[in-house]
Amino acid sequence: MENEEEKILYVFLKVAWLNGKKEILQMPKDLRKAMQIYIEENPETWRKLLVGGLINIPAEPYKPGHEPRMTIAYIKQAFISEKQKKKRTRGQFLTKENWTQRGVKHFFQTLRFLQHDFKTSTKIHQFFDYARWKWRLRIGKI
Repeated sequence: MENEEEKILYVFLKVAWLNGKKEILQMPKDLRKAMQIYIEENPETWRKLLVGGLINIPAEPYKPGHEPRMTIAYIKQAFISEKQKKKRTRGQFLTKENWTQRGVKHFFQTLRFLQHDFKTSTKIHQFFDYARWKWRLRIGKI
């Protein structure tokens, strides 16, 4: 009996921008294997890891020699597909259980994780994005 070739699955997220725009993006390739293992180990609940979380996404197209500004989006849905998509998220995301915790210290710890190694202008933009998501959570608009 021949071994059936394993299907490669890609994780996709439907995200909402702060301005209300909705978009479907593929998670980056460097997270694909880890996500595939997590999905196999948690087939019924894997979406809970992502849905309700926040993730870095490019706010403008990638261009050669230019790092696009990043923004933080809210994860509305997660699904898998065998087909790839060109537009992708970045790998830094916060689960709902993580980013919804209260406290100034926690705010800055999780913000630093989202800011990763981006340029200063992106880090400033992310600070305001994250603060706005936290405010929306507090007033019940999420």
